[in-house]
Amino acid sequence: MRHVTAVATNPAAVAKAVSGPMYAIEDLRILAEKPTPANGWQTHPQLAGLRFLPIATLGGGGTTLYMLAPGARVPGHEHGVGGEHTLMLDGTITAGNFTLKAGESVFRGEGTIDEAATAGPTGALLVVTRQSPLKPLYQKPRQA
Repeated sequence: MRHVTAVATNPAAVAKAVSGPMYAIEDLRILAEKPTPANGWQTHPQLAGLRFLPIATLGGGGTTLYMLAPGARVPGHEHGVGGEHTLMLDGTITAGNFTLKAGESVFRGEGTIDEAATAGPTGALLVVTRQSPLKPLYQKPRQA
């Protein structure tokens, strides 16, 4: 198992790298004000309390806005080719042995394994960029 590669606390530098030319951080917050299917938000089919909004796709990866309800958990998963970059917009999550707060960022390289949970009463809003899909390390519920 590999560990966290870096945690950054410079929101301006991170925002430029993560949001790309089409989205500013405030644009992402506006998208999160009304997280409904009508404006593209989806409910995760296996993970309670997790909604997501794909904002750019690239092959098996892309950039996605995630909203986690208070108490929501993301079970263990492995990061694929290119790793994953996460920028916290609001709230706090714990992932392994570190805590990520609004304005902070973390990069997890290829092959890193972690899980995450919201920490606090408000849930969390984060933007994630990855080049390839995650490999879930949890059992998906059986469909009838």
